[in-house]
Amino acid sequence: MTNLNFAAIHSRSYTIIPVIFALTGYILSLAKGGCSYSRIEGPIIEKLTNQTVPFVELGFSSYRIPVYDEIDHEWHMKDSEPCLPYDSTLIPIDRLWKSSRIFAFLSIVLGGGGALFLGFSSCFVFSPGSWSWTGYQLVLSIFFHSLSFLWFLSGICHHPNSCYLNSGSELSLYAICSWVMSAYLILFSYPIPKGRYSKITSKDEKYSSESMAVEEGYNDEKCEVAVEERCNEVKGEVV
Repeated sequence: MTNLNFAAIHSRSYTIIPVIFALTGYILSLAKGGCSYSRIEGPIIEKLTNQTVPFVELGFSSYRIPVYDEIDHEWHMKDSEPCLPYDSTLIPIDRLWKSSRIFAFLSIVLGGGGALFLGFSSCFVFSPGSWSWTGYQLVLSIFFHSLSFLWFLSGICHHPNSCYLNSGSELSLYAICSWVMSAYLILFSYPIPKGRYSKITSKDEKYSSESMAVEEGYNDEKCEVAVEERCNEVKGEVV
């Protein structure tokens, strides 16, 4: 269970930093577009498009064909052009392709969930276990997002075809970097809570010190320095 305390707030100046990195990574993972993950060149293009074009932009589920500009006599990719679905009878989608698509989906779900969970850290207090679990969730997102690059080893990218990084895969790299920063800040530092929770924690630590004092054989004179009620309670436990 997450240790939430509505009256206590973490050190906001620290918790907001991993939130920003996690949210940035999530937005970048979504902004890669549906058919701009990679650019491919080679004879497979004619089979895919039934046209003679120098390159095509590919995604996990669709592709986009460039447009020839009559003014500068060059091929350009326009975002206004629609993404076209693959014809599975012409382009075989192998296991690496399917696996990469699943890995990309899992990373977005985990990264988005981690970013949403972290968003509450500026209002609620998380226990160290819950705080660390969010970091592990982002680590899993990084792992799956990295595995999505196995797509470049799929059959469509084999010789004589060549696949290159495009805007979508570049944004994926930036997303991984953002999640790495967020996970690092979470796993290697736990922000000390402020407010009522910290007072309760300090009080518990004081009682713990008193208990240790009695258990170590401190006499009644030193015990009277502590809170009398708690001192008697501890004595009863020792006896």
